[in-house]
Amino acid sequence: MMLQKLTVGKKLLLIVLIFTTVLVSSATMMLLDLRTGMFEDRKGKLRALVETAVNTVNQYGDLAAAGKMPVDEAQKMALATLTHMNFDGKNYFFVFDRKGIMKMHPSRKDNIGQNMLELKDEQARANYVGYLEAANKSPAYEGFTEFPGRRPGSTLNDTPKLFLSVIDKHWDWVISTGIFLDDLEAK
Repeated sequence: MMLQKLTVGKKLLLIVLIFTTVLVSSATMMLLDLRTGMFEDRKGKLRALVETAVNTVNQYGDLAAAGKMPVDEAQKMALATLTHMNFDGKNYFFVFDRKGIMKMHPSRKDNIGQNMLELKDEQARANYVGYLEAANKSPAYEGFTEFPGRRPGSTLNDTPKLFLSVIDKHWDWVISTGIFLDDLEAK
């Protein structure tokens, strides 16, 4: 009844407004689905990468456990191998133990042997506490965290990054890596 009182011009305007609302809503839902799909793809990529790194460490641990290699040598070889494993150009793995002691980080050599859970930099300390907590409390290959990370060459943790942290089976090492998410963020 109310529509009968509207002029033809107002009826056309109403049709345009309804169509525009439906179109914008549909486009928004499609973009959210796309972002969710891209985010899940990143998680899958991280799982595959970290699984490779953990398997590498575990192979050296298996050799040491079988007495085929001294533990110290196996650990050195595992860390040396991970140091040279990078992906997508400048992305890398890093390793610290459950006590927080940095074992390997290709771009933070000064932190080797340092307890990362006691860093003065609040954001960096929070990151390491989060990696450890995720690795300890999550099922294998589900220890995801989102923290600000550093772009190569930067000293600031200021770019959104998704991390995956997993504990090896022999030495209680937390093996981690991350992928930047800033390209998924709304501008």
